[in-house]
Amino acid sequence: MTTVTREMILAVSDGQWMSKARLEGTEKLAREFLLPRGSGSIVWTFYEAPAALQSLCSFNGGDEDWLVLRRAPFESLPRWIDMEPDYDVYLLDEVTIYVTSHS
Repeated sequence: MTTVTREMILAVSDGQWMSKARLEGTEKLAREFLLPRGSGSIVWTFYEAPAALQSLCSFNGGDEDWLVLRRAPFESLPRWIDMEPDYDVYLLDEVTIYVTSHS
């Protein structure tokens, strides 16, 4: 498991990963997906997820399988994700994104 924080994303110099403005836009998009549904999480196959989330979370270079967007804090890991052999966690402003991948 790899945990990526908001601060880590912003620490990459000169926006090589993602600029602050683009990250804030992606966080806003993530919150807006969750608000109308009133649910705690949304699950997509990775390549059906919104492009902004894909570009933020493509840490494994094409081996991604599922993307789960949650309001819940990191401590409330969905049980089925915890059983996956490889996943990454992105801790953003008010949302947590889990990405499972195969190797």
